[in-house]
Amino acid sequence: MEYSLFMKLCTMISPKILVNDEMAQRRTCKEGITIEIMLDCLLRWLVVGSYLDIRLSAGISQAHFYTSVYKCMDAIKNCLTNFQTLRRNWKKLHRVLS
Repeated sequence: MEYSLFMKLCTMISPKILVNDEMAQRRTCKEGITIEIMLDCLLRWLVVGSYLDIRLSAGISQAHFYTSVYKCMDAIKNCLTNFQTLRRNWKKLHRVLS
């Protein structure tokens, strides 16, 4: 995946998966997981299928790995659903105006 497309996808899903860094710092004494790492974990997991090396290279626990994967999957699904709804509404509006 090209970097520009990766960053565009990060921007699209970020409102849904954004982590509060202050609360993460209080809870774990570490910074929160970045959106880029969360999305990278999902994409690598979809290609390879094994969480073992991915979570180690990302520096996150197994629980955080799966939480990140499912959050990203839900956010992408939500973006696609919103896009399809917008497209249907646009077509209806175009028919009415034509």
